[in-house]
Amino acid sequence: MAKAKNVNVTVIELQKGLDIFFKDQDRFPSVEEFSDTNVLLTYFSKLPDNVSKNSNCLANFDYKRVSAKNYELDFCLATNLGNFKKGWNKISEHK
Repeated sequence: MAKAKNVNVTVIELQKGLDIFFKDQDRFPSVEEFSDTNVLLTYFSKLPDNVSKNSNCLANFDYKRVSAKNYELDFCLATNLGNFKKGWNKISEHK
């Protein structure tokens, strides 16, 4: 349960950082920018650890920029947590 809560907190922080990036750039980051620590440390205090594993998932996060004003963030939880289910979940933002 603690790992699922950790992932959930990270998802909330990622959403905040993506919103700040959007406000500064009038677009969401590309996949390359999202993967570049030097670019994103301006917007995030800590980048997600994409190598944490649990019995359900080989990774915890997958970011996709669908368009300059639309992204999808998939994330995996070890257990049900709030409105999110055990396994892969998806959130998206459209501006």
